[in-house]
Amino acid sequence: MRLLIAGALLVAGLSSAALTVPRVPHPAGAACVSATLDSAGVPFDSASYSRWATPAYTPSMRFRIAHTGDAILLQYIVREAGAVASVTDDNGRVFRDACVEFFLSPGANDSYYNFELNCIGSLLLQGGRRGTRRPLATPDIEALVERHTSLGTAPVDFRGDTVEWQASLIIPKEALFLDSISDLGGTTMTANFYKCGGAEPNYLMWRPINTERPQFHRPQDFDTLSFAR
Repeated sequence: MRLLIAGALLVAGLSSAALTVPRVPHPAGAACVSATLDSAGVPFDSASYSRWATPAYTPSMRFRIAHTGDAILLQYIVREAGAVASVTDDNGRVFRDACVEFFLSPGANDSYYNFELNCIGSLLLQGGRRGTRRPLATPDIEALVERHTSLGTAPVDFRGDTVEWQASLIIPKEALFLDSISDLGGTTMTANFYKCGGAEPNYLMWRPINTERPQFHRPQDFDTLSFAR
């Protein structure tokens, strides 16, 4: 069974509004993020805007986010027509694999971080201002980000059938390596959440981007995250 939905731009009635990021206890590890968010009743949101895929193809991606004061917790659930991933090292071209992405700007300027995770747990992390030579995170920084994926860590190539996979991350504040944050609680940031790559070309967004060509690196299209105290 294939999960194919026509349409170049899918809009699910979302409006631009701050997303509250609740404070929750720290999980024992990335594999426990889902249970922690379940216990706290953290709801899912979705990346409901689709663009650029030719032919038009829209998988589904739900996500939810919380924080512990010293770390951001993320869980993604993806359902798509096949899942392909070959990148097993950090800071590789994970965006060509089945991939979920979290772009976050802690400040008022154009500086932001892109956390890009393929379905087998390999992470690409950069920070800096748009239009500059944005540095990759060092291996020590990458290692701080805990990850868990339901498909494991070996390369996968599932084509032709509908695949559902999950990914969870624990992003400590130290992984925001260009900033100094004492406590996430009470802060306001901006962000966008994405899905791309894999067996079929696809580009999903939490908040829409209306460029003619695929371009996720647009802090001007991020929306507000309000981290609860």
